[in-house]
Amino acid sequence: MKVVYSWNDERCEAAISDDSDWMLFNGVADAILRRFKGKLVERLDGLEERYWDIEIRGRIVTLHLQHYIGIVLFAEKKEDNDLIREVGEYLETIQPKKLFRHQ
Repeated sequence: MKVVYSWNDERCEAAISDDSDWMLFNGVADAILRRFKGKLVERLDGLEERYWDIEIRGRIVTLHLQHYIGIVLFAEKKEDNDLIREVGEYLETIQPKKLFRHQ
């Protein structure tokens, strides 16, 4: 899967997909949780967007789906840019399965 990186106020963001596919989002979340032994700490699902906070090694990253932008991964702290890059580099090596719901 192709991941594109951008910067917002010194914070790295990883654009994972231009498509706002809910099943792909579930597959990406599942892949991140499994590979990095993450924990889903908050899950907000709306009509056209989703925010899932995932804890990895004591740090929080947010997987975001929005109708107009697709699927993006980011962190609130610029100190976590390395983790965003690490997760993005992993996602570049796989093709996540589309899952009906997070398992």
